[in-house]
Amino acid sequence: MSFDSRVFSLMALKKAAYKYIDSFSADISIENNEVRCLLNFTSPKSDESCARLTDDFKKEVLDQDLREKLK
Repeated sequence: MSFDSRVFSLMALKKAAYKYIDSFSADISIENNEVRCLLNFTSPKSDESCARLTDDFKKEVLDQDLREKLK
């Protein structure tokens, strides 16, 4: 998945990825104004479970980014 670096900080993405370290690892790269996160699930998961974790990760990125801005 991709995030616009003008909207979300790299630190917010790292903090969100760390929260889910038991479920997946995140390969993070930066290209132009885009931060890319490739999620590698630690154990076999159903498509539904992967989709839920992906959505939860997006919400966590937003949460962490807002926490940084309010700090």
